Amino acid sequence: TPLFDENQTVGLYRFIGNPLPPRHDANQLFVNLRYILEREPRLPHGRKIFVLNRLNETLLPNVQRLIRSHGYDIIVIPFSNNEYRCHQVADTYGLAPSEWSELVTEKFARSNQNLYAINNNGARNVALRHGILRGWAWTMPLDGNCFFTVAQWTALASELFNAVGSFHYAAIPFLRTGLDQRRTFEDEGETEHATTGLPRGVVANSEFGEQQNAFARDAHFRFDPTSPYGHRPKVSMLWKLGVKGAWDSWNHEPVFRAGGKCEYLSKHK
Repeated sequence: TPLFDENQTVGLYRFIGNPLPPRHDANQLFVNLRYILEREPRLPHGRKIFVLNRLNETLLPNVQRLIRSHGYDIIVIPFSNNEYRCHQVADTYGLAPSEWSELVTEKFARSNQNLYAINNNGARNVALRHGILRGWAWTMPLDGNCFFTVAQWTALASELFNAVGSFHYAAIPFLRTGLDQRRTFEDEGETEHATTGLPRGVVANSEFGEQQNAFARDAHFRFDPTSPYGHRPKVSMLWKLGVKGAWDSWNHEPVFRAGGKCEYLSKHK
């Protein structure tokens, strides 16, 4: 008997990438990863897989060791210095050497570097290919820090399995949270708060993030691999699927367009 029945399996893929200071704290990767590995329970019918997305050579072995010590599978998307250097270009694209054009040129020139190094949608598509090839009922390419309680997961999995054959995609809302610094987890007797269902010591900040997506095994859509980090790579899928949210009012144009840079300069002189 196989450990996982593909007809009753959801593949949960979490992406672990390099921290990007100052946006990310240098220790944030390990703090969040340890929290998930140590606190999130085993999820019935859920197959957890961690995608190590072009981690640098210093982080990679430590992250692998930590995840494997908890018994979970890993997919490594390697970082190649030689490949990265191929994307390091210096080109003016024919633009005049003015202040605004230099800013736009720099953004265009760096976009291929960012696509390779950060690889958001490329990694999401690797996960989709991996899960769909295995015939799992649903594949969920999740942001790396997503966390489920048993109650949340049981309700979600039930809805997903009921939707098999009727729907190809699902949008899953998630709530951004933070740690209550006044509490320590070791002092808490219960694992979940009776009212919110959140783990003890975790507080909701009332902000809903961009919804996560689940893909049925017969889904055809894939993430746009040409959309780099910072250019709404995940939101483009929400637009494609018609998922309603705050992003409906966002500009669909690339944020590095020259007009936007001119406007930025005029406001920050």
